Amino acid sequence: MPWSYYDAAGKPVPENAATFKCREVSVDGSAPAPLGHRSLGAIEYYDVHAIDQPELRKTFKSFSKMKAWFKEHASTMKGQAR
Repeated sequence: MPWSYYDAAGKPVPENAATFKCREVSVDGSAPAPLGHRSLGAIEYYDVHAIDQPELRKTFKSFSKMKAWFKEHASTMKGQAR
């Protein structure tokens, strides 16, 4: 599984510009999608961590939760740098 790279705002970026990295895994929902809706398959995010902190790996079932963690963790990192 290849790595996916993101900046602190949750935007996909090249590896050399990344603040965070993770492994994106496609998962298939077991329930059928309602008529007229897309599949319930989704992406989960594994081994999510700041590039320089691999010991802080997390897992997220939604992009919005992962992006919120990016924002929270990035502000914590800035506070420690002072």
